Amino acid sequence: MLDLYDLLPFDNPDGGVWKQGWEVNYDKDKVAEGKTLQVIVIPHSHCDPGWIKTFEQYHHDQTRKILDGMVKHLSSPTEDMRFIYAEISFFELWWRDQNESTKSKVRELLASGKFEIVTGGWVMTDEANSQYFSIIAELFEGHEWIRNHIGGSLYYIKGALLSEKASRKKQAVGVYVATTLGYVRLHRSYSVSWILVYMSFVSIGAHGKTDVRTHMFPFYSYDVPHTCGPDPKICCQFDFRFFLTVNFFKEDFLGEDLVARGMPVQSESLEKMFTDGKQYEENLGRYFTSRPFYKQMDRVLQHQLRAAEIIFSLWSMKGEKPSDEIFAKLVQARRALALFQHHDGVTGTAKNHVVRDYGAK
Repeated sequence: MLDLYDLLPFDNPDGGVWKQGWEVNYDKDKVAEGKTLQVIVIPHSHCDPGWIKTFEQYHHDQTRKILDGMVKHLSSPTEDMRFIYAEISFFELWWRDQNESTKSKVRELLASGKFEIVTGGWVMTDEANSQYFSIIAELFEGHEWIRNHIGGSLYYIKGALLSEKASRKKQAVGVYVATTLGYVRLHRSYSVSWILVYMSFVSIGAHGKTDVRTHMFPFYSYDVPHTCGPDPKICCQFDFRFFLTVNFFKEDFLGEDLVARGMPVQSESLEKMFTDGKQYEENLGRYFTSRPFYKQMDRVLQHQLRAAEIIFSLWSMKGEKPSDEIFAKLVQARRALALFQHHDGVTGTAKNHVVRDYGAK
């Protein structure tokens, strides 16, 4: 097996099939004789609760407008639209600012099936760095908010994954446990870790009843040529934005969220450029080891939160009702922990100021 390392080049060439795609040859007449492909489009929005911008900045600049548009278009009698949404952290922030009329519309849209909440967690967690208790906590916080503010009758949440970093086990295991067994039973079990391991195998059912349908991006990014494959030219034919290529040279280009905005431009020497380059601390390559201070803080908060929840429960069982102020602090701590489980939080892949914002919370 070790000889395999000598056979693999590990050269990572720029270009080639991983950027340009593979050559695809097929018989058009034979394809035309086959069954018609049914394409189902599911409008959704995957919103990062912190990455390039902080959680609150994303809400102010972008995500609140997405949810405003959702209510507008799904409520229109002339538009037959559907929409799904995942991040309850953003939804809760948006919900605070809505009047009763808008809230009633949202409940009607949920009841009719035009709007769906998928998974229903506080965030879409990373599941390589997140510990299972934190995953349960963020799912619990999201589901508890839905039940308290939207209603138990709408508490049926389908599982979905809208990011390449989110684990398939969370859909097959976490959602099944959450919606079928219930979190109360899960919290009372002394064999939670065993249950989760067992369920991960059960999810690959012998009869395929619980198999999870997934699609892996063939290349490396979200942009149009690299999410279609194996021949990117096919996708580019339908990327109508490219019809405006000439305007890109005259106007500011607005595209994926990976595109830089508002950067300062100046002329300097090479020495100045390399000096500035040393100041950047972001490192996406050290996925498990980057930002160890915040990874440790995550585990410490998780430990202290669980201890506080147990003490709070025992206190309540003795018939002494803890103050609302103490309960509010528990919720605040749980939401801070849940927010950090986002797959750009605990991973350390967010910008420096965003990571510091997570830490401050």
